[in-house]
Amino acid sequence: MIQGMNMPSIAGVLGFKDYTDQLNNANAGMRNLVSLANDWAKNAYQQSNAEKQAQAQRDFQAEQSQLNRDFQDAQQQERFEHELGMFDKQQEKQLENEARKFRTSLYDFDNIKLSDKTDTNDLNELKIRNKIQEVKDHPEYFASDEEYKNTMDMLTAKADQLMNENEGLKKSNAIDAEFKELRDGDFRNAQQLIEWANDNADYIQTYKPELASKIQNALDRKKKEAEEDAIKWNMLHNQATTSNINTGKVINEQNTKNWADTLK
Repeated sequence: MIQGMNMPSIAGVLGFKDYTDQLNNANAGMRNLVSLANDWAKNAYQQSNAEKQAQAQRDFQAEQSQLNRDFQDAQQQERFEHELGMFDKQQEKQLENEARKFRTSLYDFDNIKLSDKTDTNDLNELKIRNKIQEVKDHPEYFASDEEYKNTMDMLTAKADQLMNENEGLKKSNAIDAEFKELRDGDFRNAQQLIEWANDNADYIQTYKPELASKIQNALDRKKKEAEEDAIKWNMLHNQATTSNINTGKVINEQNTKNWADTLK
């Protein structure tokens, strides 16, 4: 309607059938458009849904992979800890065996006695000193600090005792050798024996007290030898004097005879 004028409708102008066709065509286009929009929306939804599902699948697979890695790591860590535990137990057992053998070996030192050979005693002392160093290097072999200390004290005392006894034996052997040399000499070295005995009186009393009687016996023997030698000397002297007297008598008698013969 324009300014009160009645305008014919589209249906009046085009005719009802044409209008209906046009309307149907318009509706068909709209339906096609709507269908296209629906198809697009459906495709977009499907694509989005597919992407979501794909992403979900990727996330799931990544999660499963991570779970699998975590599981494998856990298993590997468990195996490692198990093997480490077995290794620790093996090491602990080995340490126990070594410690037991080491402590058992200490009993051998209780049986070490002073030998009459000073070289053997020096060697045994060295063995003990080396064992003391081994104890210092392996305090873990002992159940407690007290056991470690007692072992160190025992070995140190044993080594010191053996050293002192062996030093005494060496000095005793030296004194014995010196005495034998002076003892075997004749009475002319009696003064040497007396001086030596006086110089070594303390050592003899400490290391060789039984030597005192042997020294006295040696001096008594040398005195007797000297007395016997003096008797022999006197006898020889007397014999020589007698021989001289007899020789002089013979000479005098011969001289007298010669003088008498001259007087005839």
